[in-house]
Amino acid sequence: PYGGIPTVRRDPYTRDMLISAALAQLALHADPSGVPAVHHSARRLILLRPAATVAATETADALAEHFGADVRFVLASPTPASLGGAEHLAARLSPTVIGGLGVETSQGLTGEAAAREEALAVRDFVIRGTRDGSASVIVSDERGLHEILAEALGSEEAACVPDSSVSVLDFGPGSWPAVVADEPPTAQIIGFTPSRSS
Repeated sequence: PYGGIPTVRRDPYTRDMLISAALAQLALHADPSGVPAVHHSARRLILLRPAATVAATETADALAEHFGADVRFVLASPTPASLGGAEHLAARLSPTVIGGLGVETSQGLTGEAAAREEALAVRDFVIRGTRDGSASVIVSDERGLHEILAEALGSEEAACVPDSSVSVLDFGPGSWPAVVADEPPTAQIIGFTPSRSS
């Protein structure tokens, strides 16, 4: 269809990708201090799930401490806990970002009604706007973040999103854009909870 060039649609759930995702899980970092800086050719997606405003600020502080130097965009679902965590994170990081750091909102990850397609559309929107070598943060409740992690890991069971947790995915050249990806993103840390690790 493209000037006589044969096209191949890559299925995101190939056997090799599922095996790669399972192996990547074995190499997950136990806490954020072991996670390397985002690679210059990758786009980092950080997922923050707050439980309540107080826990959200504690988790946002841990995120800012370990990953703040790379963050250039924050998107939140419009729930009080998500907005509270996102605004706290943006306030902490604004002095380090030229022009400051604001919070955008999206209905696409709101509550239990968040459909898989909507969650992945939000993910694609955020990654598309993230520059290589930098990071973006999505702050939301469990359902939408679970869909994003399940897609990245190729497993519903592995997509752990506990209260007040941080997960980090690195999308390299082979894992983005999603429609032509031939490898999964690199899962750096999944479901890290600062309050439980100290």
